[in-house]
Amino acid sequence: MTYRQWDALVQKSFEQYFFIPTNPRLDDRFTVNPGLVNRRGIYKDLSGSQQEWADYQLRPNQCIAMTVAPELFDVRRAQDALTIVEEVLLGPIGMKTLDPSDMKYNGTYDNKGDSVDYNSAKGFNYHQGPEWVWPVGYFLRACLRFADGPPDETIHRVLKVLGRHRHHIEDLMWASLPELTNENGNLCRDSCPAQAWSMGCILDALYDLELTRGKPAAGGRFTPSPILGARP
Repeated sequence: MTYRQWDALVQKSFEQYFFIPTNPRLDDRFTVNPGLVNRRGIYKDLSGSQQEWADYQLRPNQCIAMTVAPELFDVRRAQDALTIVEEVLLGPIGMKTLDPSDMKYNGTYDNKGDSVDYNSAKGFNYHQGPEWVWPVGYFLRACLRFADGPPDETIHRVLKVLGRHRHHIEDLMWASLPELTNENGNLCRDSCPAQAWSMGCILDALYDLELTRGKPAAGGRFTPSPILGARP
């Protein structure tokens, strides 16, 4: 099989295997086990995993796929899925790594905890709820990729989120962004306070924002938006 043929197969089958329709009556058009669906109108985290229920978990990973391969997605479905991601997963500066309604959700990361709880001892819930910062960059870039309506509305939506990161950078002694926070943006003492990939992914979002605003940075250098420079 050539790469071109492989690409065609992925594009043909992606929606069928990954999308969970809002209307259960449409389930027969997709690869869906209704008994395992926890939330509809989203894209699965996995397809064909050994633990089938894990396919249906809502996580921010779909935003990465939307950013790097937007051609795989139905535009209207992607827009609706991003709205759900924003409402359910977006925190003050990070994104919940798992839907709070999921049975495995635990939004407090404690790497020193030595309890008998298998799901959280020694920070085992690292990817089961704590709010990671770097996925926010991909979420914002996906919002820009699939924007509908007046451009100013999308720009305002993105700036509203980025403004919180700006304030965090200004207030933190490290002048940076952390690896993650606990639920609802609470301090996580076991998180790196200045994480390169958190900063890098937010910078990517800022760069895409400038391109969306029609102001590509000369020479590849980013010129900060004046809107981000002022506190309310």
